[in-house]
Amino acid sequence: MRILLIGANGQLAQDLLRFLTPDEVVPVTHQQLEICDARAVQALFDSVRPNCVINTAAFHLVDDCEEQVEKAFAVNAAGVNYLARAAQGAGAVFVHFSTDYVFDGLKQRPYIETDLPWLSPSTACQSWPENGGSTLL
Repeated sequence: MRILLIGANGQLAQDLLRFLTPDEVVPVTHQQLEICDARAVQALFDSVRPNCVINTAAFHLVDDCEEQVEKAFAVNAAGVNYLARAAQGAGAVFVHFSTDYVFDGLKQRPYIETDLPWLSPSTACQSWPENGGSTLL
């Protein structure tokens, strides 16, 4: 198995690396791949030919996302879409992590995978599912 780990310098990826078999993982950092570049994404997939892709890359500083909406969308929606399409083309399993900021926070119990995101988005984070995250479903 060849696992492509996107966002390898981040906290989540570093935690995952402790549990993954080192000789099966190809860790890729932001410095090595700009996920907003569809051609670079496809070139990496053509080179690595992964069986599984774990995406931990994200523009996640919520306040900055609200000020840099285009960048947030490019990374968290378009970039994820490029990765998902490349994974599909490679026949690889695609694992993606989202954020609870897509919800309004009013639910009295934990959110689960089938919960719908905020239906009237008022922030950049809340608009990602309808603009990009939903392409994964």
